[in-house]
Amino acid sequence: MKVRKKNALRSSAVIQMALAIALVCGVPASFVAQELVKGTFTLSEPVRFGSTVLPAGPYTMSVEPVTSTKVLVFVRAENKIGPVASLLATASQRGCEVSSRGLSLQSDGTGLVARSMCLHRQELTIDFDLAR
Repeated sequence: MKVRKKNALRSSAVIQMALAIALVCGVPASFVAQELVKGTFTLSEPVRFGSTVLPAGPYTMSVEPVTSTKVLVFVRAENKIGPVASLLATASQRGCEVSSRGLSLQSDGTGLVARSMCLHRQELTIDFDLAR
């Protein structure tokens, strides 16, 4: 009985190992999480993204899908020096208002907070959680 149990455990471990190798090596690129969008923008004054305050300056941003509606947003200085903001946001294909231009900011009494970002080319709106 013990021999069967050991063989079953070995078989299970071999199957798990094979699945792991298949996931790493054999999964088509379409199944791998890919960057949704990447771009640059400039802040003219400090802005809070999530819990991170980014000083004025040029930034790169990348947006990666997590679920069908949630995205992970990374924002960091173009020179890669200084704070990095990474936050979970909600993305929707509702499009952007014609008058909307890029980053929408809101004052919270202590400074400016990123509220949403309109990506016209992708017809995508990214809403940041404003809760601290």
